Amino acid sequence: MSTGSSEIEVLMLLELAGGFRSRKYISRELGIGEGVARKILAGLKSRGYIETLKAGSHITEAGREFLLCNLKQRQVVGIGSFKLSELGEDVVAVVAHLRGFRYTRSIVELRDVAVKAGADGALIIYAEPEGLSLPPSDELLKKYAPKFSSMLTKKFEIKVGDAFFVPFSGEGLGYAIRGLVSMLKYVQK
Repeated sequence: MSTGSSEIEVLMLLELAGGFRSRKYISRELGIGEGVARKILAGLKSRGYIETLKAGSHITEAGREFLLCNLKQRQVVGIGSFKLSELGEDVVAVVAHLRGFRYTRSIVELRDVAVKAGADGALIIYAEPEGLSLPPSDELLKKYAPKFSSMLTKKFEIKVGDAFFVPFSGEGLGYAIRGLVSMLKYVQK
């Protein structure tokens, strides 16, 4: 990956949060210093990936294309953010929809990667013929979190064999994003 993880995290935050976001917001959400955020934003701006005005920064079409291309290299065909009220009032999740992906190592180990990066936890979900399932028990998501299961099926065009990485946090969108980026890097090893 030619662009650093922090730059991908910033682009993903700007894409999912929408609108203009201040450097202070970016810094707080991603748990980085404002000086670090300033440097990342300057690099992204120089490549045309973001536009910066007095109101803050937002992702450009070139930035969106770069982010989606970067994610596609990791089998990600879509991303989204959701409130996970079934896990708590302030819990937010970032979802990566992976096409034709199957993880063959420990699911618990993969979840722990997200937690070490700042997420409170993570779900790994597979699209099976009988529905969305949670490994390793293969419990159906609709039994565990029916609202979330319904939101996923409405938001994404799901095919049998697809997977979802769903890091979540009660601390904000940025911590879930950090968890997701870490999970995606980890499975590429």
